[in-house]
Amino acid sequence: MPTEMPTSLKFAVWILAIFALGTLLHEAATIFLWITTTLLLVALLDPAAQFLKSRGNSILISSLALVIAATALSGGLVFLLGHFSRNAVLELEDSQKIFKSYYNQIDHRWQSFSDSLTHAVKTANPTATIGNDVTKVEVVESSPFGGEVRSTLVHSLGSAVTVFTFAILCPILCFFLLAERDSLAKVLATRFKNPSHGQEMWAKIVIATRAFFFGNLVLALVCYPVFALLFIAFSVPSAFTLAGLASFFNLVPFLGSVLAGLLPSLTLLGQGDQVLASLGLYACCILIHFAVA
Repeated sequence: MPTEMPTSLKFAVWILAIFALGTLLHEAATIFLWITTTLLLVALLDPAAQFLKSRGNSILISSLALVIAATALSGGLVFLLGHFSRNAVLELEDSQKIFKSYYNQIDHRWQSFSDSLTHAVKTANPTATIGNDVTKVEVVESSPFGGEVRSTLVHSLGSAVTVFTFAILCPILCFFLLAERDSLAKVLATRFKNPSHGQEMWAKIVIATRAFFFGNLVLALVCYPVFALLFIAFSVPSAFTLAGLASFFNLVPFLGSVLAGLLPSLTLLGQGDQVLASLGLYACCILIHFAVA
């Protein structure tokens, strides 16, 4: 008769399992993100696919049409976001100059403070210096594929793989999951003692996914005029463009409060020495974010 595993050993096994899962998610983050995005897209399109099927349309043709429409819509949204982001970045050139000046001032002050501390230590401990002064010579190994060049190539390759994965593999997997939805449902039903529980679980996933996407869309539409009026009140240039970006970024939990107010505040700061106004605008964006959340 098998003996029960001790509690301490169970705890250790759970720790190892969590560590292994975390390592797997870290190393294969792109794959897991691709699969998760695909499943959410399938849950979003599944009711429409079943509606078209109930009207006598072929499930293959319906699935293909829905996936093409969703891909085209996503591509259009990415294009619009990239266009607006490009305009906003061009408008931040003056802000970049000001922040460089601020950074240089802070760096100069810190260097002066550090030098004064070093001079004070040497004065208080004159015996700390032993032997002759030695000038440090830093030897840097040069390589055509080393340093920043190698890092840039690696990151660019990773970004290209990610874009390719989402642009090509995600629609393909989504199409097959929609087209073979009934067959997959039969297979998954065998994993439940009561098949109706599996159907009920999938129905809840579909409802939650639709509520998430459409709910965020409504929140973005509601936030847009609020941000636009706020930016106009603070005399922020390109208020409507930045309001669109802020409404999109505002949907990101917690981090959205940082992203939504960052570009408008930098743009306002780039118009001159308006530090207090920029801080006030940033605080208003944070308040809007948490009010919506």
